[in-house]
Amino acid sequence: LAGSGAAVRVAAKSCAVADFAILPGEGAAATVDGRAVEVGSSALASRRGWRGSDPALAAAAEAWEKAGATVVWVGVDGVVAGALRCEDSMRASAPRATALLRAMGVHVVMLTGDNRGSAPRGAPPR
Repeated sequence: LAGSGAAVRVAAKSCAVADFAILPGEGAAATVDGRAVEVGSSALASRRGWRGSDPALAAAAEAWEKAGATVVWVGVDGVVAGALRCEDSMRASAPRATALLRAMGVHVVMLTGDNRGSAPRGAPPR
């Protein structure tokens, strides 16, 4: 999140964090100020039943993903607390750089680990 570094550092200094764990393929979990906090992907939301517990939020998350955003689900003490919409932006220099590479005969492809909708959104025009 561009420009959020300072806010994250202040929050981290203000919270007591323990028992941090990576949830492979899903996200992460920790105890924050004595509360169980989980953040992660749609896979985590599905496993925890969060999608069904808040249909309006699930519909919004699905629309965000279709539009190319990455959704980060947040749960506190086992209950869905919300979702974050995260988006990448293309560098201003990307279209020119890819055009120059193509002009040199380089086959340019875009690979992403995000959801299917984010690739067309972040790919430079052909």
